[in-house]
Amino acid sequence: MCTTIDKNSAYPAAYTSATNDKTIFTALLKVCSKTASTPDLTPSNIDASITAFTATLGRHTQSSATNEGAYVFGNGEDSGDECNGGAASGQPCVSYHGLITANDGTELATAILWLRQLQIVRTKLKTRRELLQKRERQQTRLISLADKMQELFQEALHGEFPITTEAQNKPQPTPDSDKQKACEKLTNKTACEAKSCKWSGTEQTIGKVRS
Repeated sequence: MCTTIDKNSAYPAAYTSATNDKTIFTALLKVCSKTASTPDLTPSNIDASITAFTATLGRHTQSSATNEGAYVFGNGEDSGDECNGGAASGQPCVSYHGLITANDGTELATAILWLRQLQIVRTKLKTRRELLQKRERQQTRLISLADKMQELFQEALHGEFPITTEAQNKPQPTPDSDKQKACEKLTNKTACEAKSCKWSGTEQTIGKVRS
């Protein structure tokens, strides 16, 4: 599937036991890992890998194979035991026929465990990305609020708040001209205070009366 190396020179063990299968798989993995770089683990790359796998599954039609090879990954023999590991052609393959057809209508992601695990990882990666984006938005807002608070603090510390429109429009008291004239006639502090006038002097008779 990823190499044309002769099976006898690369992995001479036969597909006759779980131990041999593991040995052969390890040999294939070393060869296949050199033919392509490992992509980043992202939802889009997982989707692309799943799509590539499902598009390859059953690509080689074999008239005598089970379901004509519809659930075979690779080529295999044109027989009911297409992935027996002893094909004279040396074509490797993996048959998912037993898993997919165990129950009518079984979806690939349900039948093939590693495919289901990939979909679970994809969902978790999407959730993680959404949470990271939300955190970034919150951090940006907090930074903006902190900058605004610092700006207001500096204004309060070094500047004066502008007079509000309400304070500017508040009506100012009108001086009482009659009271002012009466206060101006007073000549000492005692008489001034008795008439509710304001004495601006420093002594009893030295100063000035204000209304």
